[in-house]
Amino acid sequence: MKYCAIQISNIPKDTTDETLASFMSECKPSSARLLRLSHDQFFNKGSVEAPTPEVAAKIIEELDGKSFKGWVISVKYDKTDDKNKTLLFIGNVPETFTHEKFSKLFEPYNPVSLSFEEKHVGDLRGIAYAVYHTRELAENAVAKLNGKELGSQVVKVEISNTAVARTNIRFLHEAEEQKLQEKEAKKSRITKEREQKAKEEKKKAEQKCFICGEAGHMKYHCPYVVSVKK
Repeated sequence: MKYCAIQISNIPKDTTDETLASFMSECKPSSARLLRLSHDQFFNKGSVEAPTPEVAAKIIEELDGKSFKGWVISVKYDKTDDKNKTLLFIGNVPETFTHEKFSKLFEPYNPVSLSFEEKHVGDLRGIAYAVYHTRELAENAVAKLNGKELGSQVVKVEISNTAVARTNIRFLHEAEEQKLQEKEAKKSRITKEREQKAKEEKKKAEQKCFICGEAGHMKYHCPYVVSVKK
């Protein structure tokens, strides 16, 4: 199969649709845009449509592994098959509703993935999305959950048929993967910081005082000096 759809990864966070389009202009794509869930949510990926498979191949050959604003980008064929999947838009979700509660609510209806839309990390907009393998499964979830009361609010659940929905379906998976990666990175960073602190404390404990020659304290806290001062 010949593909004309391309995905660009590792795009700098300060990139705009205009700067991406300008960067791609010499390759003459049909379109180039950032992938996002909302105007201020961007997950460092872009979508490019080439007019022909030949142009797509040329774009990948010329740009894959190249530097863009100081970042080495990955340019590959987008072979994801999300056309048969269905995206649900869930509105009026209580901002205090946790991801765990949300997952339990949708679990009986077998979604592929779930995601909240956030203003900032942990600051919910009251909007969420659910991806389903088939339209039938999605319609069942709509029938059972649309109009359901969540706390003091009535949730709105409907099938999204916009062009953006197809982009979001793919992107929701990537967003969840990115969150997991960030969580693992944070965990790794904390572990390294603790290990470093432990090493420093051990080193400090093993250092000998210049005054009395004993280990476990520095000269500023030497008990000999303290006793002399008294």
